[in-house]
Amino acid sequence: YHAGGIGAAVSSWQLALADDARQVYALPYLARGYYDVGRYEAALRTIDRLVQIVADHNSMQGDAYSLGGDCYAKLGRDADARHYYNLSYAVDPLENYWALTGLVGE
Repeated sequence: YHAGGIGAAVSSWQLALADDARQVYALPYLARGYYDVGRYEAALRTIDRLVQIVADHNSMQGDAYSLGGDCYAKLGRDADARHYYNLSYAVDPLENYWALTGLVGE
């Protein structure tokens, strides 16, 4: 992934989940990979699944919502992006740099 093989990494994470759907640790990486290759709708579907699974983990949920905001921003859906950034900030208001920069810019 870090060497630029994002597409191959996405394929590996997809295969891992197809082989065993309980391997949810791959979901945050898969969502980020989809974002990095421009598959924003696929990333959003993965994020929706992830936030349900990590409902008791504020930091992970905040990161997922923030990435969702980034996806919506790339799709030109600014109201949805702002909504997801607000959700991100609501679940993790203390250490959520990404949500704040999404809401107000860098």
